[in-house]
This record gives sequence, structure tokens and C-alpha cells, in this order.
Amino acid sequence: MKIKVLFASIALLIIVCSIVYAVDNLVLYGVVKSIDKVKGEIVIDVKTGSCYGTRIFRFNPEEKGVNFKNLVDKKIRFMIDSSTCNNEENNIVLFFGKGVGK
Repeated sequence: MKIKVLFASIALLIIVCSIVYAVDNLVLYGVVKSIDKVKGEIVIDVKTGSCYGTRIFRFNPEEKGVNFKNLVDKKIRFMIDSSTCNNEENNIVLFFGKGVGK
């Protein structure tokens, strides 16, 4: 009986710890207003309700498969490395959608 309780306690602890350390990425939609490849910043007018408004995001200017010079004034979908937009330095981890590729 003690072994079953100990095993159940350890299993519960593992489940709780794995839930605590989970990180979600947020998928957003918006219109690109400007891109600064030198600073690695992109200004996007986000149309998604949870992050609505004009925001600055960091990105990798060496991202393969993305044609940055054609993105200004285009609607794009992108993923950031957070589950909220409250962080001042959200990073874009993935661009996708029509007009993004080279």
C-alpha cells in the first residue's frame, strides 16, 4: 500500500512540474508597417484580439525563406515566443502565410 501511495505521489509531482514549465507560442495576424533588418525589429499592426494594436517585435533578419523587402503593407501570420504580448521583447519564431516566402 505504501509503495502505491509513493508511486502515485511521484507521478503527481512529475505531472505538476511538467505543467508548470510548459511554454506556449502565440499565433498572431496583422499588417507589417515597417522593418529594420539592422536592429532586427519589425513593426506590425496586430489585428488579433489578444494583442490588438501596433507593436514592435524582434526577429532574425537572416531567417531563411522570408522575403522581408516585400512584407511592408502586407497581411501576415506569425508566431511569437510567448503566450501573451505583455513582454516588451517578444520574438517572432515563425513567419507564415501568403506573401512571406521568397
